Amino acid sequence: MIYIPTVEDLKDKENISALNKGTSHSNKKIRRKSVKALSDLVDEGVYESSSLEHLNEALKDGDEKTRWNAAEAIYKLAENGIYDESSLEPLNSLLESRTEYARWNAARALRALAEKGVYETESVEKLNNILGDKDEYVRWNAVRALEALAEQGVCKRSTVDKLHEVINDPDKDVRKAALYTLREIACRGIAGEKSVEDIRELLKDPEEEVKRNAAKTAEVLAKEDIDISPIIGELNQLLTDLDKETREAAVDAIKAAVDRGLYVKKTLDILNNMLNHDKKRRQIFAAKNIIKFAKMELVHEDSVKYLEKLLDSHEVEVRKVSTRALTALAVNKLEVDKIINILNGMLDDEDEDVQKTAAVGIKKLAAKGICTEDSVDHLYSLLEEEEDEVRERGMEAIEFISIEGACDESVLEKVMDALQDDDRYVNISAVSTLHHLAEQGISTKDSIEHLNGFLTSEDDQLRERTLLALSVLAEQGMFDEETVERLNDLEKEKNQSIRRKAERLIERIEKR
Repeated sequence: MIYIPTVEDLKDKENISALNKGTSHSNKKIRRKSVKALSDLVDEGVYESSSLEHLNEALKDGDEKTRWNAAEAIYKLAENGIYDESSLEPLNSLLESRTEYARWNAARALRALAEKGVYETESVEKLNNILGDKDEYVRWNAVRALEALAEQGVCKRSTVDKLHEVINDPDKDVRKAALYTLREIACRGIAGEKSVEDIRELLKDPEEEVKRNAAKTAEVLAKEDIDISPIIGELNQLLTDLDKETREAAVDAIKAAVDRGLYVKKTLDILNNMLNHDKKRRQIFAAKNIIKFAKMELVHEDSVKYLEKLLDSHEVEVRKVSTRALTALAVNKLEVDKIINILNGMLDDEDEDVQKTAAVGIKKLAAKGICTEDSVDHLYSLLEEEEDEVRERGMEAIEFISIEGACDESVLEKVMDALQDDDRYVNISAVSTLHHLAEQGISTKDSIEHLNGFLTSEDDQLRERTLLALSVLAEQGMFDEETVERLNDLEKEKNQSIRRKAERLIERIEKR
């Protein structure tokens, strides 16, 4: 008796070559089983590139099941790095099949190929035609395939029109996929104002991910100069959503609209109200986004009183972010004097991180020319703190205030103390402050001894700053023999910038 192996036997033996031949057998059932066996073996990590040609032919088989199993196998092979453009034409034809399994497997295979960079523009219209399919799996796979094509830059305005049919699909996965596709197409500059209306209801969707992606799509539309003002109300509502990522997506969309000239006072009203929320996370979210809008020069005076109230919070993070937000408002010239007084008070906060945040705020304002001499007295207390970084931030703020000429001779005593600090960053800011004060005629010979010592430092930045300070003091006759000796030593310095500064300073001293 002659033994004739079955398709199952060939599959068990992983005989790919024989199964490839089986795909063109005269018996329909053998063809179908051979194709299915090849597909199943891919799941087990058993496959060969030689199967692809046979599977492409199987896509044209007269048997419907053979065709959809072939499409599934091609999808799986593509996922495993085996693919060829020869699959595209028969897959496009299979999209018109009367069987939903064939249609969604064909769409899925086209998506996998597009993700590998294998595609043709003819697929777009074919996929558009099945977006209204009665089967949700067909719709979902078609939308995903169109997204993959759009990512490759292959998209048409006709797809946007067709997406209107599925953007509010009863199936949540289809809605999500449609949003991803619309966003990808919008990034290519192919979208219209109708898309804004399409996502309006999705911003109120019961599914969190759908709402979030609708907001992200709104952001993309705004960046493409499409007017999203009709849905600002819905985006504002999302600012109070329970999900943080959804709230942030809404803020980003509104910011994109603001960037294009849309003023959204209602948004600031909502954020101000959130500052009054009893939940710490909501307060922090609101304060952080007030900062974002302030950077866009969009501020509301009511924010000051709400933020000031939060400075009494027991939560350090709330006090920190509120301090930063107040600084951002003052940068926009909003209630400047009041905010500076508030920041001065926060320098005495019990938490060192809050103190540092306040000092950084005062420094930022000083850099904008916004400062008062009162801040200096409050900053002195930071120079007595044990933590290096607190002293650093305090001295930096004094340095920036000195640039604006808002310091008097009384600051010299504190600067002299800072020159003796163990922290080099405190030293650097102290030396720079001496430099700026000297330019304003405020100086003391007592500083020369410390500056001479810094000329032998291993820190290049400290030596550079010291040379700049000495260049001003030398013009006022403030130097000694040790200064000259140290400067002469620097003539052999490897650092060119330091060496040249030292040489120029020696020339100035010699002229005197």
